[in-house]
Amino acid sequence: MTPHPPKHYFQEKLQHHQQATALLRNKVRSWATLRIVFFVLALILLFYLANLRYSMGVIGLLIVAPLIFAALIRQHRLYKDRLGISQTLTDINQQEIQRLHHKFEGLSSGQEHYMALHAYHPDLDVLGGRQSLFQLLNRAATPGGEAMLAYWLSAPAPVADIEARQQAARELAPLLDWRQEFLAQGQYHRKPHTSLDALQEWLQLPNVVLPRTRYRVAFATLPPATVLLILAFIFFDISFWWIIGAALVNALVVFRLAPHAKLAEEAAYSSLGLLKGSAGMFRMLEDTPWQSPYLQSLQASLGNGDKPKASARIRELSRILDGLESRSNGFYMVLNTLFLQDLYWMMQAERWKQGVQGELESWFKALYEWEALNSLAGLAFAEPDWAFPEVSTKPEHLFVAEALGHPLLAEGRVTNDFELRGRGEVILITGSNMAGKSTFLRTVGINAVLAQAGAPVCARRLHISRMQVFTSMRTQDSLAENVSSFYAELQRLRQLLRLLDASSIQNTSTRGLPAQELPLPPDAQPGLPVLFLLDEILKGTNSADRHKGAAALIRQLQGLNASGLISTHDLDLGQTASGAGLRNYSFNSEVVGQEIRFTYKLDPGICRSFNASALMAKMGIDVDVSANP
Repeated sequence: MTPHPPKHYFQEKLQHHQQATALLRNKVRSWATLRIVFFVLALILLFYLANLRYSMGVIGLLIVAPLIFAALIRQHRLYKDRLGISQTLTDINQQEIQRLHHKFEGLSSGQEHYMALHAYHPDLDVLGGRQSLFQLLNRAATPGGEAMLAYWLSAPAPVADIEARQQAARELAPLLDWRQEFLAQGQYHRKPHTSLDALQEWLQLPNVVLPRTRYRVAFATLPPATVLLILAFIFFDISFWWIIGAALVNALVVFRLAPHAKLAEEAAYSSLGLLKGSAGMFRMLEDTPWQSPYLQSLQASLGNGDKPKASARIRELSRILDGLESRSNGFYMVLNTLFLQDLYWMMQAERWKQGVQGELESWFKALYEWEALNSLAGLAFAEPDWAFPEVSTKPEHLFVAEALGHPLLAEGRVTNDFELRGRGEVILITGSNMAGKSTFLRTVGINAVLAQAGAPVCARRLHISRMQVFTSMRTQDSLAENVSSFYAELQRLRQLLRLLDASSIQNTSTRGLPAQELPLPPDAQPGLPVLFLLDEILKGTNSADRHKGAAALIRQLQGLNASGLISTHDLDLGQTASGAGLRNYSFNSEVVGQEIRFTYKLDPGICRSFNASALMAKMGIDVDVSANP
């Protein structure tokens, strides 16, 4: 546990980076001014020397001035990058403070990774929406890192992987400065729609320049010949047509190479920001000594021994693609015609391609895993009272929690102790309206997701076994598919039974009904125990049918490789569906005068209080509250 609350550290960092940003902004302005002043003075001096016919002075100035100006540009860019990183670190700490208050505006929701047919995406607010678990967790800077985190939140990991992630997250969590700098390196260079796809496609293409002798000969002879002709024009007064002729020959080579250079340029455009940011991230990963075996293995995958490391190779590739991305620049076009810039950069790129031999994909996979671990560590630091769960290695149905709360409820969070043990156990939860039944089901589900991703959970303690979480809570009708909400729920329950390979399903039971059968969830893991969470079961039909169907479903689920929670308003179900493996719990409320008071505490037994009439009366419906049982 940290000596101070996390907010204290974030505010301290925020103030520091705001001050640093102000200082760096002044330095950037100073270097920009110095560049302009030097350029103007050099231009004046050039005209002055030319007017004096001082040829050696002109030549010396033309050689020295560009070198000095290039150094000024590099220094200006250096401070500009430092300013950008400092501004990014300011934003990161502002976002961390907002996260503590569960204000997620402007943060990626992970909507692009949401799957409508997933076992729990539609119900647990894991991905997408205005307030998601992904937003609470995400400290990834690259699209690939975000995709890796979304994947971890979408499927239970093996126990060994969970324990490795926990150990790595524990090591990373206290390294606040390192983690924020790592994130800032990637975020500063990130551009919209950045991707490695085009680059990877280009890397798969065969080399064009290096295998062909004519291109190598052209580069070895034509640019030097052009330089000699330019010097001869200056010093020996040869005809300018010689230079034009050389440029035309060069232009033929450029034209022949243009389609291949264009492909490389497109790869550069879509990936350059990602490469520039990741180079700094790779360097940080390589230069830091790690203790956890998982982090050490990821670090080792980035290169060791005599081979250049990933950061050096990525920086080299960034430099090459930076050159190719300038092809549309007018000055580049002139240099390309005179000195075959396309040919130069293509030779550099193909040599780089030969040296890498397919390692790029493995490097970035390691980076993406590191970003996901950084996200787990960020949550662990921001929520020091949360616990890393103990995950059982046995294939059992186990969920035992102390002080379990919903991670997305910051204000007024109420915690409960809860346990579920054994195959076939069903917890039936009854309760008055708005008392917390649905929220508790989501609390169990979302903490199970966190636990099996390797993250800390919103609990003082949690002991859990590996289980597939399956939910049926927000079923909706569909006019486009002619599906009622009741039939949509039946489809969802059928998905659950198919996931459990229930032999009692009759294929003829849905014959003639309008909607198509839903496939198995995309994350299905056959054979793994299922933790089901069913809210307001069979709510779309009459009481008698609901009671009959719910009782039958409970009996069926108890005979399968599953356990879970079912909420209902059907009190008779709790009274008649008792027996081995079924326990009743409830959430209750109290009507005091005109107020309805909720405890949001889980009580043993069937619900003892009702508030529907009181709620309707508060809405202006003329109902006799005194008649409420």
